[in-house]
Amino acid sequence: MNRLSSFLTSPLSWLGLLVLLVLALLAMPLRLPIGPNYWDLYTYVDTAYRIKLGQIPHLDFFIPVGALGYGLYILVTKLFPAAHTLLAVHYAILIVALPVMALIVTQAQKRSRIEAMALVLPFMLFALVPINSLELYPSPGFDGYGNYNRHAALLLYILAANVLFVGNRHLAALIGVALLVMLFFIKITGFAVGSLLFLHALLTRRIALRSSALALASVSMILLWLEWQPGLITAYIVDIITLVSLNSGSLLPRILTVLSVKFDVIAAAVALIMLLIWQSRYSLLEKLRSVLAARSFASVTALLDTTPVWLASLLLLGSIFETQNTGSHEFILLWPAILLLLRDHPLPWQRRDALVLGLVAMTVLPTPIGIAHRAIRAMASAPTYEAVNVPLLGPVGRVSAKADIMRQSRAMLAHYPTARTAYENMAQRGVLPSYILFSEIDFQVSWLIAIEEAAEALLAYEKENKRRFARIVTLDFVDPLPVILERQPLKDLSIGNDPTRTLATIGARVIAEIASADAILLPLCPVTEARNAIANAYAPSLTGRRLVALTPCYTMLVKE
Repeated sequence: MNRLSSFLTSPLSWLGLLVLLVLALLAMPLRLPIGPNYWDLYTYVDTAYRIKLGQIPHLDFFIPVGALGYGLYILVTKLFPAAHTLLAVHYAILIVALPVMALIVTQAQKRSRIEAMALVLPFMLFALVPINSLELYPSPGFDGYGNYNRHAALLLYILAANVLFVGNRHLAALIGVALLVMLFFIKITGFAVGSLLFLHALLTRRIALRSSALALASVSMILLWLEWQPGLITAYIVDIITLVSLNSGSLLPRILTVLSVKFDVIAAAVALIMLLIWQSRYSLLEKLRSVLAARSFASVTALLDTTPVWLASLLLLGSIFETQNTGSHEFILLWPAILLLLRDHPLPWQRRDALVLGLVAMTVLPTPIGIAHRAIRAMASAPTYEAVNVPLLGPVGRVSAKADIMRQSRAMLAHYPTARTAYENMAQRGVLPSYILFSEIDFQVSWLIAIEEAAEALLAYEKENKRRFARIVTLDFVDPLPVILERQPLKDLSIGNDPTRTLATIGARVIAEIASADAILLPLCPVTEARNAIANAYAPSLTGRRLVALTPCYTMLVKE
């Protein structure tokens, strides 16, 4: 009994259980309820396929984020070839995140096992469940989009836990630098926010400056080697600058989106911070007077290393991160600072603690409760769902949906070709058949079925005409056919054609590469403004080809 009790109260034991559960889920050929924007997963599948064939991200093709997540995904699929694609993508980050988290927990439990467990349990939830905090579609399912945002948010959570709960300043510095490197190669916005958090930790002397400098110097040598070999770092930075320039005009609307979508958490957190400032006003005023009078680094450190300041700092950093990653797990960043606050309000709680604890609950609970609720709904509904029959797509095609949604998807696939003029008229007006078309489950299901039918028709066309297309490209948001049919992917193309972002990267090399393709596929179910914009962007590559009606949903342009 004592052994069982010791095991159940050990934070490291729970991390071990997480590892076993993840390994079991990856080993099984699961079928998952499909979620909104599911086709985003093909950005990982396509990137991994290109890397396996020797192409280098940022050099041979454009990706909007760092390459680490894709490399980890490749490793997971090598170890677990039958793993569902969504789980392989989501759990890939644990290869680097789990060892770091285990090290932090080992240090944290030296002071308090309860605090270490309080760090582990939220980590387990967010690491385990591939669901975002923003619900884009009401039907329960697992989100196929936002994976690198969730990865970055999880690493930022670990960074905050490291800064606030690893007592050894030198070890905290080494762990912090390692996490910054991971964030740099996952997503640059996560790295930017993490760097500001790291700076706050330096100013509060929670991490050692000398150790940080030595670690950064060591990392710089690695980065210089990567730059010297293929010029990878420069290419990555150029891609980042391109994305920043394309998004420079959208910051204010994004800030307003964050405030509106996450108002419950932000409002509660702001109220909590204001209450804490009021309760500790005399102490804070004394520290502020010390800063103004002494103007010493020690006085600044004393002011910055207070719970209200840490909460305000992490709330601001989480909000900044969310402006570029709508719907991810940004505000889990607050939990380590909340733990510091709870340390100041231990059991038994006094009446004066009630308001503080109420605001803590309002700040902390919405995100995990929402995610857990959606996950439970998806798992409870899954046994009643109908499988999407797309065997050529492999693990990424092992999804299911409600029977009603499946009927809707099949009906729409039959409807689209008969009403093409109407959809072309909508596209010309710049509107979609539905405002959230690409987030709708029935569209994602119909897209998977249409791709399967296109792959089957293309193989049949090749057999009938005794011809093999070695180089195929689909002019859509993602390009799954080269992976499905194991053909040579084109170089210089962006992973994910977004008319508002990545199409701006098209140059003469890309046009020439598209022109060299043996077969070019155009999606028609339905025609949309975005699909028209993609086709128009590549228009110079489409001339001089024979048109083949491959399926009712795909037209193929064949090189003579």
